[in-house]
Amino acid sequence: MKNKITACVLSVLCAASLCGCSGKDLKGFDSYSYFGTRIRWVYLPKGEEESVWRGITDCADRVQKSVSLSEDGAVTVFNAAEAGAVVELDETAFRALRFAKEMYEFTEGAYNPATGGLIDLWGFSPRHNAADYSPVYPYDRADFRNELPKRKYIDAFLTLTDFSSVTLSESDGKYYALKPDVSAEVDGVVYTMRLNLGGIAKGLSADLAKDVVTSAGHRYGYLNFGASSMAVFENPKSDTGKWEISVVSPRAELGDELMTVYEKNSVLSSSGDSELFYEYGGKRYSHIIDPETGYPVGTAENEACHIVYAAVSGFSAAEGDALSTALVAMGRDRAIAFAEKYAEEFTVYLLCCESGEYTLYTTASPDRYRLRANVKAVLL
Repeated sequence: MKNKITACVLSVLCAASLCGCSGKDLKGFDSYSYFGTRIRWVYLPKGEEESVWRGITDCADRVQKSVSLSEDGAVTVFNAAEAGAVVELDETAFRALRFAKEMYEFTEGAYNPATGGLIDLWGFSPRHNAADYSPVYPYDRADFRNELPKRKYIDAFLTLTDFSSVTLSESDGKYYALKPDVSAEVDGVVYTMRLNLGGIAKGLSADLAKDVVTSAGHRYGYLNFGASSMAVFENPKSDTGKWEISVVSPRAELGDELMTVYEKNSVLSSSGDSELFYEYGGKRYSHIIDPETGYPVGTAENEACHIVYAAVSGFSAAEGDALSTALVAMGRDRAIAFAEKYAEEFTVYLLCCESGEYTLYTTASPDRYRLRANVKAVLL
């Protein structure tokens, strides 16, 4: 019997029991202390797992403290700074921002961490999940899930999303970011650019943790960084060495399971509108913001189809996180063209809702996955 991993749309959860080879059991470490989600390392015991796990959690801790909005880290300081200010960064934040700029350019702006103000406006910052949430800014709504933002704030915050204008520099071993000298005023209150690196934070941590695991000589098992990133090594119970990763359906009408994908020595990253969302007026408003309109993806009045789930295999976890988010933001036609252009570099799965019907567009060969839901598949 082959081992199987369950991926809850974006969240990757392991099966309840995993058995290793040669009579040895695969073991696992878990933590819920980072990114508000589950981090898990499953491994075949070698004898030094405690130190490896400490290395993994150290990676997560370092990234979270640097780029998380819930911490007093470099990104938080950047967001609070005045327009035109020079902000000193730690090395982790500097490398994260440099990478983010590369992905911004690669995706032609579809991945855009400068939508932080819009993400907050729509109610998807960490503060909105707090049990004691209460309005802080003039645009806040007491019940943000039952009242949409005013258009004047959307228009204003859209003028603060030119991420290409963020300038990074390094001098004498120190790192800096020049915040764009651009602001927007609404009803006498001035707003500046705000960043949100939530789209790549777990991926960055997963990449660092993967290095820790492989440097320790581990070749079996997998790493799961919550709702977007998974690094799989080899499966000791499979003849092919591949893991079966089950993706839970992002929509109830499609049943429990969308598909099973087969991976080894790879990274699987995913994004979609089922991780963080609320429904209002018959529409689903999610945390992925279209950087061109300022609205959550799939909510435009004239939008006949949109991507509800995207997964990427073949890049690093951070690259995959950024790309999967970008593909959802691109919309069907642009995302398909992008996937076809880079089909030799990475594999893409795009689940699209088209006037109530679902289609999976993919660059994966038929032996790479198996559809479980009643969904039409189109090979790109």
